[in-house]
Amino acid sequence: MLEAIIAIGVTGIVLFILSFFMHDKIKDLEGQVEEISISSMQENYHIKQKLRILEEELLTDDLTAGMELQQTNINSKQPLITTIREMREKGYSISQIAEKTRMSDHDILSIIHQFK
Repeated sequence: MLEAIIAIGVTGIVLFILSFFMHDKIKDLEGQVEEISISSMQENYHIKQKLRILEEELLTDDLTAGMELQQTNINSKQPLITTIREMREKGYSISQIAEKTRMSDHDILSIIHQFK
């Protein structure tokens, strides 16, 4: 009986010591999750940078288109609001007015509703 208790005690001590040298799978999983989160944050950062660049390009394109539209309005000596109102009174549809003024349908609708 004493030999069984000693054998169990020695086996327990050996297994306890071996547990320090065993490979920890949970630490591996934590490392993998950390790598994935870091890579996803880097991808999000790069995507946000690309979006910011695209937005800047779109804004500069809109500004140049707006400047061209202002030049045509200055040349015609007729304000844009008056032009839109007259075209609407003549029976043009919202989409036709938007095409001719190079504006969106939403902008045309808001101008019409604003100055009714």
